[in-house]
Amino acid sequence: MKNNILKIRKEKCLSQKELAERAGTTYQQIGKLEKGERKLSPEWQIRLAKALDCKPIDLIPEEFQASLTLTKREEALIDNFRHLTPEQQDALCALGVSMAQPVKKDEAV
Repeated sequence: MKNNILKIRKEKCLSQKELAERAGTTYQQIGKLEKGERKLSPEWQIRLAKALDCKPIDLIPEEFQASLTLTKREEALIDNFRHLTPEQQDALCALGVSMAQPVKKDEAV
């Protein structure tokens, strides 16, 4: 998968070796990540974002970011969810699961 590691690394004037040292890996791994030969997992995104002093989403090309970006409604839902007690969160999750289940024709009212 395409990514912005190489672009951001060059903007920061870092070699693969320097980035590798900052990220606690090898320059060979950085090369594989830049070429898309290794999956840019969430763990790698976090590690590299810290090493490059950027946000993890900055490592993803813009054409893919829209599908990863939350809407204002989604952000509000998450914010409200975080203010609930653990019991309320569990109940809301159970409600969401039940709402996502298809209704069988013989159960419909």
